[in-house]
Amino acid sequence: MHIIVLVILFLSSTHAKDTVTIVSTNYPPHIWKEDGEVRGLRVELLTELFDRMGYHYIPRIVPWKRAIAMVKTGQVEGIGSVWYRPERESFLHYPKFTFSVEILGIYQPTGAPTIRYQSLEDFQGMKLGIVLGFAYPEEFLESKLFRREEVRSDEQNLLKLSRQRVDVVISDTIVADYKIKQLGLYRKIVRNPYDYNEGIWGYIAFSKRHPRGRQLAQEYDKRIQELVSEGFYQHIFQKYLGRGPDELPTINRK
Repeated sequence: MHIIVLVILFLSSTHAKDTVTIVSTNYPPHIWKEDGEVRGLRVELLTELFDRMGYHYIPRIVPWKRAIAMVKTGQVEGIGSVWYRPERESFLHYPKFTFSVEILGIYQPTGAPTIRYQSLEDFQGMKLGIVLGFAYPEEFLESKLFRREEVRSDEQNLLKLSRQRVDVVISDTIVADYKIKQLGLYRKIVRNPYDYNEGIWGYIAFSKRHPRGRQLAQEYDKRIQELVSEGFYQHIFQKYLGRGPDELPTINRK
C-alpha cells in the first residue's frame, strides 16, 4: 500500500512540472532539428538553465515573424536569441543578463597576411565569399571596393575559402567555428584577430502577455550567472566549437 502511494505521488509530481516554451528560428549550431529532435548549443544551455529553475524546457523552431507574433500575444513564454530594441520593451521582459554575443568575424586562408581591419577599404581588390540570405550590413553589400561571390550555405563558403577560391569570408563566429570544427578545416582556415564588428548581444526574453513572464526573467538572471560561475556555459561552447565563448553573459544592452 505504501509503495503504491509513493508511486502515485512521484508520478503526480513529475506530471505537475511546469513547462516553458521558447521559440527560435532554425540556426545551427544554436538550434536546429535533426531526426525529429531539436538540438543545439542554445538547447543544451537552456535545458540546464530551466531545469535548475524547476521547469521542463520545450524548444520550438518557427519562422521569425511567427516567433515575434507568438511572444507578443503570450502564446509562449519567451523567445531567443533576440536583440535588444527599445520598442520591443512594449511586449518583452528583457532580463538584466545577456545570453550570447553574435560577432561577425573575418576568416582567411591559413598563411594569408593579417588584415588590420578598420574599414571596407581594407578589403579593396579582394574576393569575398557571402551566403545567400544572410543579413550583411548594407554598406558591405553595396561596396564597389571588392567582389562578392554568393553561395547557398556557410559550409560551401568555408570550403571555397579553404581552397583559396575566395580571399575572405565574413561570418557569425559561432556558426563559422562550428563548421570549421565539423569539416576539419582547422589547418586551412584562420580567424583574423581583427573582427568585422564588436558584436551584438542576444537575449532570452520573455512575454509581457504571459503571466509568468516577469518572474521567468528574474529567475533567468540568477541561473545564467550560476552556469557561468560553474563553467557549464563555457563547457557547452567548447563542446560545439572547440573553444570557449568570445564573451561571457553580462549586464549589457547594445
